[in-house]
Amino acid sequence: MWTRKEFEAAAQKIGEDFVALNGTESINDLSVKVAQAGGLSPEGIRTVVRLANVAAFEQTFEKSSQAGDADRMIEFAVGDPEVVISELHSTVKESQVLARATNGYCKTNDYFGDVEYPKIPLEKSAAYIEPVVEEKLPSKAEVNLLFKRAEDKMKEAQHRAQHRWENSISKAASLLVAGDSRISARTAFEKDAASLLGEDIIPELRMLQTYTSPKGSDIVLFGGEKIATVIDTHIASSSKVQQPILDLLNVANTARKESHLKAAGLKWLEDNRTGWIK
Repeated sequence: MWTRKEFEAAAQKIGEDFVALNGTESINDLSVKVAQAGGLSPEGIRTVVRLANVAAFEQTFEKSSQAGDADRMIEFAVGDPEVVISELHSTVKESQVLARATNGYCKTNDYFGDVEYPKIPLEKSAAYIEPVVEEKLPSKAEVNLLFKRAEDKMKEAQHRAQHRWENSISKAASLLVAGDSRISARTAFEKDAASLLGEDIIPELRMLQTYTSPKGSDIVLFGGEKIATVIDTHIASSSKVQQPILDLLNVANTARKESHLKAAGLKWLEDNRTGWIK
């Protein structure tokens, strides 16, 4: 009988293999191998596949985060425990026999530690009937706990990313204000930044102007020139004074992408939570 840690370790391995193989093997296929090798009962299979789905999501999300792909939707084919069960146990009767033979899965043991089943007498009389321990699915609260744990981690990471973004913009604004305060110099810097860092830096430049302009001022980048014109025609000339500000804008840009990615992950969790908690 597997312990909680064994279920979680097996599920983590399935998630890691699924991402490493770029989905060439499905979660179902990988779960079949694990369940077959471990002699899992149907309820044990349900547990490991559900945990594998969460692990695969976390691994997929982490891979997207490292790649800096903030706009990518987190999508993959989740595992279906019933498909895995049907692959290994051709009939309900066969599944029930295996469950009784292995003592299967105990949700108390899986989630709350190793609890022994009632001991069977060493010597059985002819009239002795072995008790059948009924297997039960994890409760909604137990499965919800897994989602909550992933959600909390993601919210914390999103909060850190937002803090880095605001802190970097604030520092960049302080450096910019300490330099040349002329509007023409500010416009030249904005064009240099867009030319060097690309159009994706526009949100940071807008916020930088908000930080350094009088309250209520209109935010007009590049002195009113079109972004496409600046990107296509302006020749940048970064200076030693500008470089620290550009570096801070780069940090802010990366933090914003990470925050958006975490928001997409939270949305994915919310959309899929109901389907997995049955």
